[in-house]
Amino acid sequence: MSAAARPELEELIRRGARRRTALRWAVVACLVVAVAAFVVFTWLLFTDRPTHTVWLLLVLPVLCFPVFFLLLYRFGVTRRL
Repeated sequence: MSAAARPELEELIRRGARRRTALRWAVVACLVVAVAAFVVFTWLLFTDRPTHTVWLLLVLPVLCFPVFFLLLYRFGVTRRL
């Protein structure tokens, strides 16, 4: 193997870095969604409205994760990060 840089290897390294960055930001975004859902849940609880506990606290953040990951990964690809 030569010591020269190979373009396909460099692209693979950049793709992995974009994926890790998108994953990190998707986790942060899901935590923000979870906190917001908890605030809404608390507000619904104190105003005697029907609460959808499972949907607000579990399903919503879990469903948001792949959406945020794909959007942030695509954003990183278009910006060439």
